[in-house]
Amino acid sequence: MLSKRSELFRLKNKTRTIIIIISIVAIAIMIPFIINNYKKYEANKKAELKDEIILLELKQAKYTLGLDVDLDIDERLSNVEDLNTLVEPTNWTSIILKRWEAVHQIDPDYPYPETEIKNQDWMGIHHFLYGETEEDAGIMNDGSNRDVYRFIKHGTPSADNPVVKEAQEEIYHEYYND
Repeated sequence: MLSKRSELFRLKNKTRTIIIIISIVAIAIMIPFIINNYKKYEANKKAELKDEIILLELKQAKYTLGLDVDLDIDERLSNVEDLNTLVEPTNWTSIILKRWEAVHQIDPDYPYPETEIKNQDWMGIHHFLYGETEEDAGIMNDGSNRDVYRFIKHGTPSADNPVVKEAQEEIYHEYYND
């Protein structure tokens, strides 16, 4: 009887050992898979966040410069090499740039993105206005010339600012004398 018990005991130990080994192997196989999936999840989350930031930037450029934005694309926004391929200027864009040019001609001290305009680099113009980072705040965040930039962006007149008054008159005469 003792030999059957000892044989049964050895068999149970072997079974336990085999189950433990199989469990360890299964865990060893699963860990890299879980880590890999987690990394993919994190990368996907980062790309989604980057896409959201780019979308906000495109919307801001749209409303600031009067651009049409086409988001009917088959890839992530974060994978688009040149965001200018997603935007198109409108008549409103031309009006904004005309006011800006008038202000710059009257007073060349007001920043003017001539190169970006010539290259139709709409996102470059947007960055010129707002900056690309918090440290590079852009000219729209410079409170000292708010009335000038309100005129450029919205056509808002200013009774106090001689540059705006002169630019308004120039544009008015150009529009009605053409």
